[in-house]
Amino acid sequence: MQIVRHSQQTLKTALISKNPVLVSKYEKLDAGEQRLMNEAFQPASDLFGPITLHSQSDWITSHPEAPQDFEQFFSDPYRKIPSPDKHSIYIQSI
Repeated sequence: MQIVRHSQQTLKTALISKNPVLVSKYEKLDAGEQRLMNEAFQPASDLFGPITLHSQSDWITSHPEAPQDFEQFFSDPYRKIPSPDKHSIYIQSI
């Protein structure tokens, strides 16, 4: 069994943005929401805990992807966003 742990610096790099749009959205959050976002930077936080890999067939090892920070995710033109027309998530078992 393998455990993947991200350092505090890695989390900060992934989550902190200089993008003015993202900064203004963060500043509009209420104090509780900002506290929740800041919780991610704490080493003992449960929000971004270690990932336990049970076998080589786990998704993270069998589908390698390039690292992506939040700003890259936010700017992705193919990212799906909620809209009045699209407000349901369908889950189908296989």
